[in-house]
Amino acid sequence: MLRKQSKFRFFLVFCRREYGRSKDVMPVSEPEPEDPKVPDSRRAALLALGFILLLVLGGLLLEHVLSDSARLQDCVMQGRTNCAPVDSTAAGR
Repeated sequence: MLRKQSKFRFFLVFCRREYGRSKDVMPVSEPEPEDPKVPDSRRAALLALGFILLLVLGGLLLEHVLSDSARLQDCVMQGRTNCAPVDSTAAGR
């Protein structure tokens, strides 16, 4: 950036010397300081954290369901007849 500015200044000085001060040539002004970088918002980080928490909770739920299913299958494979829990509220009384 500095190199371009110095070339531009040289061009302006050359134009002033060569053609005198004309209305077409703009005066040299100091470049505006660049704005400091704005820190990234934490919104993306919070969304990522929420997504990871959902994945962990989904994994724990899946592990619970699969372990219950595996326990039932192990019981049936051993030849037992009383493997599934009986829900007494579902029976028609």
